[in-house]
Amino acid sequence: MWCQGEKGIRPTLKEAAEIPNGTMQPDGGCKGPDGKVSYATPVVPKQFRSVRTNDDPTQIQRTTLSGKNNQKGLARFIRGTRFYLPELPPASVTYYERLSAVQQREVDALRRYWVSLQMFKKYLRVSRWVMGLLLFLPLGLVLGAYACGLERVPLTGRWRIILLTPEEEDLISSSLAGANWYRSVINLLTTPEKPAPRVVPIEDWRWRWVNDVLRRLEAAALAECQNKPPPYERTVYVPPAEYPLKPRPRMSSMLHSVLPGGDPGSGQEHLTFGPPYSLMIMDKDETNAFSYGFGGKGAGGVVVYTGLLDSILRESPAPKVSPPKAGGLFGGLFRSAPVPPQPIIPTETQTLHLACVLSHEMGHLLLSHHLETLSQQQVLWPSILGLTMDLTRALIWPIT
Repeated sequence: MWCQGEKGIRPTLKEAAEIPNGTMQPDGGCKGPDGKVSYATPVVPKQFRSVRTNDDPTQIQRTTLSGKNNQKGLARFIRGTRFYLPELPPASVTYYERLSAVQQREVDALRRYWVSLQMFKKYLRVSRWVMGLLLFLPLGLVLGAYACGLERVPLTGRWRIILLTPEEEDLISSSLAGANWYRSVINLLTTPEKPAPRVVPIEDWRWRWVNDVLRRLEAAALAECQNKPPPYERTVYVPPAEYPLKPRPRMSSMLHSVLPGGDPGSGQEHLTFGPPYSLMIMDKDETNAFSYGFGGKGAGGVVVYTGLLDSILRESPAPKVSPPKAGGLFGGLFRSAPVPPQPIIPTETQTLHLACVLSHEMGHLLLSHHLETLSQQQVLWPSILGLTMDLTRALIWPIT
């Protein structure tokens, strides 16, 4: 086959600059001052096609993409849209010369078509890559930003995305620290229909009971984080966690630490551990408890409803201690001083039940689940929705 394996030859920039000064040939080629004939690739965009002007079909309009007389831009454009036919293989020259003029023109036309088609296919593949890059570049940038927000969850080793910066985390955590946490919880539970439930004072024995259990759990968590023996005697062997309970820097912080000139301690300054946590007991019949907030300095804590404590105390109730009776012969004739109410002493089973509830809520705080939820609701899904809408508008814009 004449054209099998043939590839077009691109003109140099110098040759391309001289092509507009050439003359058009009957076969559609343009013969330059150097005698070489160049041909245009097929399906050239309309605004870039050769335009015949001044009533002279042999002249190519000297314009550039911007419409200005830019010689370099014109040369680059011509170099990308025109080509030279390669020389015939030596084995084909003798046979080609034996053909008639009509047959030679047919062979030349076939060769031009084949070479231009191969170049067009190459441009088409390149344009597909360029269009795909333009379409998916925003998505790739977003995915890259999300990848920099990846971090492993302690204990479970699950990967999650935290899109808040350390500065934003510190700002939110500082706004919840101390007494602000209590105000935030009350505001959270206050609705237009009714105010927040009444807060049980710290003098109440229930608050002291819950607070004592919570502090013991915190001490155990801190000992686990610092690889120290627990402050109590374990009755069950607990295997070491594959991913220890300690704050982990994010991938973005890791990248900053390994880059040239980076600080090895980058990203560690904001990783404050949670305990001690705030505690609030509210007078509500609902059997529930929840955690709220994240970070240190009391910016996270646990809210317990009295309905949950009543439910725990009703299970395996402690034996009632009857008040002492007045003794003596005349014990019934004289009134004795009133006997103070006996304090309720929760059983070990009830305390263990409460510890299970508190450890569940404390696990949310230790693993910063509220920070993860905030990052997804306020940053992740809104950004994905915005990106989807932008891409949709960009795709339908040519139609509308």
